[in-house]
Amino acid sequence: MAENRALPDGKKIKTVVFDIGNVLITFNGLEFVRKKYGDEKGLRIANAFFGEGRWNELDRGVMTEEEVLKSFIEADPGIPEEDIMWCYNNLFRTVHRCGYAIPWLRDVRRLGYRIMFLSNYSKVIMHARPEVLDFLPLMDGGIFSCDVKLLKPDKAIYALFLDRFGLKPGECLFIDDRPDNCQGAASMGMNYYNFESYEKDRPEIMKILCGV
Repeated sequence: MAENRALPDGKKIKTVVFDIGNVLITFNGLEFVRKKYGDEKGLRIANAFFGEGRWNELDRGVMTEEEVLKSFIEADPGIPEEDIMWCYNNLFRTVHRCGYAIPWLRDVRRLGYRIMFLSNYSKVIMHARPEVLDFLPLMDGGIFSCDVKLLKPDKAIYALFLDRFGLKPGECLFIDDRPDNCQGAASMGMNYYNFESYEKDRPEIMKILCGV
């Protein structure tokens, strides 16, 4: 876990920047394939998808879906291709919007903050499950990695985000579940909070935003 770095006076923060995956929505591909195929085969399939950054290429959006799918198949030739295809066509079922997402965003809005998003996200999930992003109208804009062909924690995506929306890094609070993404934000001068769970972290984040 990254050590959280946020300004003690929440009034200095003007913009709250949310990651989406595992902050406002859930996605658990590993549990999905283990439930379907058992521990041993499920772990092999999960590694074929998520090992060595293969799934990240969907979020980056540079390779075609066909190229990424081929990389999943080639990662473990011992797994029948039809199993890889089935998982690829059904993993979207594990994506759900968190029940607290909309009320939380509304609470942050009531405090007077601008709300943005900066998320590693794929067109595959976006098109398969558009309904889980129903909170986007509550936000003032943001960047999906697949649209700009960049991934967190690359400094370039934070720089692009700040420049596109005219944001000062010291006036942003970035909330993300991954320590490396938080460090990427910190490298650009942004304040950050390394999110682990809503129950644990919401009270502390709201204290920061309330200036307590």
